[in-house]
This record gives sequence, structure tokens and C-alpha cells, in this order.
Amino acid sequence: GWTADNASNPIELQNRVAGAPAPDGGDVFVELDSSRNSSMSRTLTQSSKYFTLSFLYSPRPNQPSTTNGIEVLLNGMVFNPPGVVTGTGGPNTNWSTVTIGRFMANAGDKITFRAVGRSDSLGGYVDNIKLAVVPEPATWAMMIMGFGLIGGALRSAK
Repeated sequence: GWTADNASNPIELQNRVAGAPAPDGGDVFVELDSSRNSSMSRTLTQSSKYFTLSFLYSPRPNQPSTTNGIEVLLNGMVFNPPGVVTGTGGPNTNWSTVTIGRFMANAGDKITFRAVGRSDSLGGYVDNIKLAVVPEPATWAMMIMGFGLIGGALRSAK
């Protein structure tokens, strides 16, 4: 469900070209600075829900932090935390999990991953993006009440 925002600023799908994929990701990951800083987005279809977002990030190996930055935005506003995710690349990819806690979004809202920093075709990597709906408090209350009723029924059956 993620698409490049601008055809003249493409994203690049990497397959062990300049680093190894994440152990818990796929064989392919995204570089958001393939020829110059670019971005990819997804428009939400669920109406008024709470979400969490997590993804794997690695700076490009052997590159300074000034070229590896990635921002995550909701409708053009940067999530803070995490703000700019960046790092200095070592000899290999160094994957870490970035999590954005509970936030509310609506159908039609747009989540964007954007490369920031030096636009030089050597940007950071993103993999294994997970956008999850968080159950609302009323749902949790009903579930807990249901477990209590099942427990009570089992106890009285004995």
C-alpha cells in the first residue's frame, strides 16, 4: 500500500545491493534517496481509529548521518518522537526498530516516509512497516468483561 510520491523522485527497492536485509524483514527494503531525496506515502482507509506504527531503520553502510535521515509524517506534520531518524552507517547495515505510539487518524489521512539530509543517492533504509489499529477502551472493557463471564461460568460449572 506504499507508493512513491513523485515519479521524478523515485524510491529504490534494494536487494542486498548495499547492505543486508533486516533479519525480521523481507529480502527487499526501501531506500528513500535513490537519485535524490524522495518520499513514499499511504492513504488510510479506516475511519477515526487509533493506530501504532513501527518500522525497521538502518543507516546506509559507510555513510555519515548527514545523508541517512528519514522523517515520518502524518498529513505533512512530523511525528515527534521520533523526529528525524538517522545514524552513521558502519561497515554493515545496522537495523533497529522505531515505534510511534498511539495516535489518531482518519480515512483520507496520509502517512509519509521522507528522506531528509543531503540529497546524494545514499540515504537510509526502511523495512517491515507495520501499521496496526489499537483497540478502543470500550473494546478492551467488553473483552475483559467477557473473560470474566466465561471464568464465572466455568467456576459455577465445577
